[in-house]
Amino acid sequence: MVAADGVDEEELLKRINAVKENIGRQIRKTVEQHHPRLVEQASALQNLDRVQAAISREMAHLNGICEQFSECFRTEYEKLHHTTNRLEQLYALRRILSAANRSTAIGFGFEKLFEKHDSFKKFNHLRCEQLTRRLETTNELVKRSEMVCELEAISAEIPSLKDIECMRETVLATIPRLAAEVRRSAASQLKSSLESLSAPLVSSSVRALRNLSSYDTTVGIFQNYDHLL
Repeated sequence: MVAADGVDEEELLKRINAVKENIGRQIRKTVEQHHPRLVEQASALQNLDRVQAAISREMAHLNGICEQFSECFRTEYEKLHHTTNRLEQLYALRRILSAANRSTAIGFGFEKLFEKHDSFKKFNHLRCEQLTRRLETTNELVKRSEMVCELEAISAEIPSLKDIECMRETVLATIPRLAAEVRRSAASQLKSSLESLSAPLVSSSVRALRNLSSYDTTVGIFQNYDHLL
């Protein structure tokens, strides 16, 4: 019985060892078979990660450049728009002056020439009245700033308008009042739009203030106010 038990244990150990060796061979065979593919896939994934990181950096760089170009274009467009408005006003005045100069003897100064031509006075009077009426009914801030800009240009280019009785109140009181109102509205809208992060309102406020030549002053006031707070 003892001998039989010894034979059974030895046979059992042999079988266990045989099974272990068989399993080990299968594992080694499987690893050897798939190892190159696993290494290749790992390398491919690493390369993809590097390419994706490089593309992300390039896209971020291009996005920054596009934003810079957009800001530069917007600023230059606003300057060009303001300059174009002033040139249109000056060109209209030039045409009027040329027509008046052709019908008047050479030698009169421009101011005397204006005073002797009722048609020129009437034109400016009607234009100022038209602009002041439109200002009272127009809500769009940029358009209002352009109207104020034209009114101020007319009164600055033709100082003698205030000597005309029917124009005195318009030049000395109405135009300054409307200009102050539009400047206050533009400054108030700029402040509220910055607080609400509304890009369209910020853009229109900046355009209006630039038309009124008040942008730098307004921004300086805001900066001083924030500094005091």
